[in-house]
Amino acid sequence: MQKKNYFSGKLRLLNRTLKQWTKLHKTGAFAGLRKQKQQNFIHRIQKLQRQLTTWSTNDYVKPALVSASLALGLVITNPIQAQSFNPPVLQAFNVVIPAECCLPFFPSFADMDNDGDLDLIANNASEGMVYFENIGDAMNPNYDSGQESGLGLSISGEGYIASAIGDLDGDGDNDFLYSDLQTASEVFYIPNIGTAEIPLFNPELTETNPFNINFDISQGNSAPELVDLDQDGDLDLMLQIAFYGGFHYFENVGTPTEPNFGTAQINPFGLNSSEGFEVIAFGDIDDDGDIDLLTGLYEIKFYENIGDETTQFAEPIVNPFEIVINEDFHIHVPEILDIDGDGDLDIVAGFDDDSVEGEESGLSFFENISNPGTSLEEVDLNHLSLTPNPANNQMRLNIDETNESMDVSIYNMVGQLMLQKAKVFNGKIVDISTLATGVYLVKVKTNDKIFVQKFLVNNQ
Repeated sequence: MQKKNYFSGKLRLLNRTLKQWTKLHKTGAFAGLRKQKQQNFIHRIQKLQRQLTTWSTNDYVKPALVSASLALGLVITNPIQAQSFNPPVLQAFNVVIPAECCLPFFPSFADMDNDGDLDLIANNASEGMVYFENIGDAMNPNYDSGQESGLGLSISGEGYIASAIGDLDGDGDNDFLYSDLQTASEVFYIPNIGTAEIPLFNPELTETNPFNINFDISQGNSAPELVDLDQDGDLDLMLQIAFYGGFHYFENVGTPTEPNFGTAQINPFGLNSSEGFEVIAFGDIDDDGDIDLLTGLYEIKFYENIGDETTQFAEPIVNPFEIVINEDFHIHVPEILDIDGDGDLDIVAGFDDDSVEGEESGLSFFENISNPGTSLEEVDLNHLSLTPNPANNQMRLNIDETNESMDVSIYNMVGQLMLQKAKVFNGKIVDISTLATGVYLVKVKTNDKIFVQKFLVNNQ
């Protein structure tokens, strides 16, 4: 009965929204809406359409879905294919894997030295980590040759190391969380005892299952991922425990500075996995304003977030967005991030190529080329000035030689929309006091151009 009421409510909402859509188009009012409002309207219809697709044979639901398809020109069964990615570029960004290292390759990206671009940390098999500093910039990443046990990460394990990076204690620098794939039901934490600019980790300070993390299962590999999934300003923890446990979600019920993880929720948000092994990545990859889930290992799966106010994941789609997967690679470990600084989220995946004698690891880059109506040529990366940067509570935006009003959108590094302001005039101050300390992407739209820039927030 509860599920029937849920879909009845969604059907009423879709019909009401379609009536508004029809009226706006008949009167010509839709064309007069701001672009962001038009996009929000379209996203609302798309999301309701997807939520109701499982009831597409119902005589009451079918007409509404057909109307939505006609209105938007979408194919109900596969609307997310509007996203598009280039075929993978192998050994991307000059990442050269040291000999006898990193098989398979588990990458983690973060701005480790606080210079505004994304650095790379990867496992060195079972012998510590390799730190690849980005010696390029946010738009043109270029990685150095790698430092084994860099930043003091001389950890070792029984098996491969899988890591997650984030500011768990809210002190403005990145901390290190990892698991040993041969050690079941344990997560290890090393705080950053250096600074945001010069990070330093001491393995002697390692804590096992910190912040009250408690597993109810004693077997199964897992790889951790940090994400603010409930959007309350602190980092939560998600893992998928291989073969035995399914997805485990630990909500951070503490604060951004004093984390405390609640009891594990097994296969929450509509997820259902108890077999195999999936390595997790989060980001708003379909650009609809919420956080989606991408997993990988032997194949890449996309779990779309189809919830409204709360998180709810759809059934997974294997190798989505027409992604071209190399059949010789038997392991794919994806990360979702805007690695080329063009304002959309790309996929960067570690791979293990068993077609090569002795096997070979590396990094593959799937560039997102689906930003509607925007190409790299149309994105201005140079003429937007943000002051101060790093910013504290307020930030001033300046664009060379323009008197137009601007629409300002600020995203975190997993593509989640954090702040939006309409009709901001050049040189005006924007209040960013609600943003937590971290790295953000600001996208500014004028009538004929898009400006993109990264900036740092230091709201202590």
